[in-house]
Amino acid sequence: MLRTLGIRTYATAATKSTAPPMIPAGLAGKYAGALFTAAAKSSPKALAQVETDFKALRQLMKSSPQVATFLTNPTLSSSEKQAGLADITKGLGGSTSEFTKNFLNVLAENGRLYETEKVAQGFEEIMAAHRGELQVTIHSAEALDKATIDRLKKSIDTAKISKEYTTRMSSTRSSQTFSAASSSTSVTQRRST
Repeated sequence: MLRTLGIRTYATAATKSTAPPMIPAGLAGKYAGALFTAAAKSSPKALAQVETDFKALRQLMKSSPQVATFLTNPTLSSSEKQAGLADITKGLGGSTSEFTKNFLNVLAENGRLYETEKVAQGFEEIMAAHRGELQVTIHSAEALDKATIDRLKKSIDTAKISKEYTTRMSSTRSSQTFSAASSSTSVTQRRST
């Protein structure tokens, strides 16, 4: 009787895809993509928590040479790795997600803890793509004056895709670079010396 009425009872509605919008190159990119998929299947809140955890982990790696050395040391035993990872996750804060803890343990078990920095960077790239951010970089052979920088900002602002849009500017030494993202614009000026 259901068949004669044309009601489909054997299929469910399609759910939102949990596949990463892009996968960075290399082994670390594959790990980052797998982590994104696992967290996305759980909930958007879990995905945001993993992103927060990895930002904190990258900051901890930069501020603590001991953590960076631990993650790149191939001579540690499995028990030493487990104990060290427990300490690191405590250092990230009390609300470290189970996805982050389990993922770091997987990296340790597979002998890939040395990839942690690259995985964290890849995960941030995936999250930026997930939010629809578009990275624009402009290189210049000479330092740009304020008027040119203002024109670049204005051009980026008029080409925006997203309703949310902010502009940040910082200066460092190196080459001159301007970067922009559709939902959070970042303009960075780097000068060659």
